[in-house]
Amino acid sequence: MHRAIASVISNKHCGDLIVKEDKQEHQAQIMRKMDQNPKLLYQIVNSQSKVKPGVSPLQTSEGTTVTASAAAEELVNFYSTVFRPEECVTLNLHPLLSPTDTLQDMTVNAESVLLILLGLNTKKSPGADEITPFILKQCARSLYTSLTDLFNLSLNCSMVPMDWKCGTITPIFKGGDRSDVSNYRPVTLLPVISKVLERLVANKLTKHLEGNNILSIAQHGFRKSHSCLSNLLLTLDDWTLAIDNGNPIHACYLDMSKAFDRVNHSILLQKLKQHGVTGKLLAWLENYLMDRVIQVRVDGALSKPVAVTSGVPQGSVLGPTLFLIYANDIPNLVRCKIILFADDIKLWASIHTSEDCVLLQEDLNALYDWSLRNKLPFNFQKCKMLNIGKCVEFTYTLGPHRLAWTTDEKDLGVWISSSLKTSLQCTAVYKRTSKILALLKRIFGRFTRQTLPSILNTYIRPTMEYAVQVWSPWLQKDIVLLQRIYHRATKLVTGLQNKPYEERIDSLKLFDFCYRRIRGDLIPTYNILHTPNHPLQKLFVRREPRISRTHDYLLAVPHSRGNSWRYFFAVRVCFAWNYLPQNVAHSPNLNIFKTNLDSFLSTQPKINPPHSA
Repeated sequence: MHRAIASVISNKHCGDLIVKEDKQEHQAQIMRKMDQNPKLLYQIVNSQSKVKPGVSPLQTSEGTTVTASAAAEELVNFYSTVFRPEECVTLNLHPLLSPTDTLQDMTVNAESVLLILLGLNTKKSPGADEITPFILKQCARSLYTSLTDLFNLSLNCSMVPMDWKCGTITPIFKGGDRSDVSNYRPVTLLPVISKVLERLVANKLTKHLEGNNILSIAQHGFRKSHSCLSNLLLTLDDWTLAIDNGNPIHACYLDMSKAFDRVNHSILLQKLKQHGVTGKLLAWLENYLMDRVIQVRVDGALSKPVAVTSGVPQGSVLGPTLFLIYANDIPNLVRCKIILFADDIKLWASIHTSEDCVLLQEDLNALYDWSLRNKLPFNFQKCKMLNIGKCVEFTYTLGPHRLAWTTDEKDLGVWISSSLKTSLQCTAVYKRTSKILALLKRIFGRFTRQTLPSILNTYIRPTMEYAVQVWSPWLQKDIVLLQRIYHRATKLVTGLQNKPYEERIDSLKLFDFCYRRIRGDLIPTYNILHTPNHPLQKLFVRREPRISRTHDYLLAVPHSRGNSWRYFFAVRVCFAWNYLPQNVAHSPNLNIFKTNLDSFLSTQPKINPPHSA
């Protein structure tokens, strides 16, 4: 009996070993294939993800899958609920430019059309006409003159072909209950040819707006040299310096409800005219907004077309620029400090007395009145107050809604806490990258030396280094926490699992986490200092070099009292930047700077960025 049991256990053990060996061999084969074909990495990871990309069928509450055509109709009806009925509203707007500076019409030249066609991303999907970017790019030199004539005819007649006004929506399952239509994110596809013309018009419109300095300096969305990072850095620069000087802050986070889908067309056209867009181009833009429709495609089944009665077109090239014009007057309404990223608004003030709170409340009243006049309601549930520093709370309202206080808020993808410490964001990044690393380990088992850089660049660093200049860890516990990701990732390389961390990093020719943090600070600093009129130049004060061996871009190091300002980007980067040799700081362009910087960092001893215990 005992022998029989032992035999069964032995056979089971052997079977487990065989399965384990087969799995390891299979994973090794995948790694070898990935070394030869890097694109295989994305295909395998996407196939193993829990939430599959692409269209997922709707289900009823009983779990029965509905037909594709019924699902398409249900989804298009849901997506159309965000639109508002057409309403003619008249505002008393004063022109921002003299008649001589207006943009009345435009023509496109063949060279510009060819340049855009040759730059098309061939991986993008086509619109309802099924003409792919690949076809247009391959046939660019045969098509560009005819397309130029077509575009100029459209602009001269102020008419956009109806086929270019149809948006085809692909619903993507986000997670959650499959019977809930709100769990399907709409991705709108427009004809590629129409987007080529939109790009030409958007370029002309942007040149007009930026050339005449019409757009508010507070707006950081969809503009050159502006980004989520510039928005966050300017915000945190003000907040950390204020706290360092003993000035507490009340900050309002304001969010509009479906703002891009609810733009009132008649108001937008009035604001375009106010911003100096007139004549045939204004008429073309009016026609561009009129008579648009959307349809939903599910497994080949197409819903009925539904009219788009408000908003800027989803998935369009022109949409973001048109929205910036629509919201451009918001900063002029307030006396407190304000910054925007498209429709995300932050409003704040240093609070010393109750009069400061009243002033902030008056600005909130002005913003609420603007939302009523411009038909863009706030999403009250997402509007919050953040108390930064030791300050008595005040009851603020936005229209009829009382704003709730919070101790932390996710701001453009970065967690901001009332203490201005970065621990909450560091923990969130660690948890997310840990899950990604666990998934990759489950799929691949181990990595080759050739594969790990692709793994890091594709799945780990985008999370670990997104806006890291804002939240770079300065508490020792946070640095150690994030360093673990690199420790764990490099341990998964075949043949290196038992080597010390420093040896693994050297063997893989990787910069470790500390080097990556410094590199992540220095690259945007170079960009800021070498770009004329960069919005972040106000973060720094230049100083004259005292010895000839230093470079000409030295920065004055600000005085600091507390940690939140001392370890903030605008202060901490000055030390590393001033230490750079002349050939690095004076690099003629960003790519050469990166090469020179990497060469310099590779010669330096182990770098320990400043941190606090």
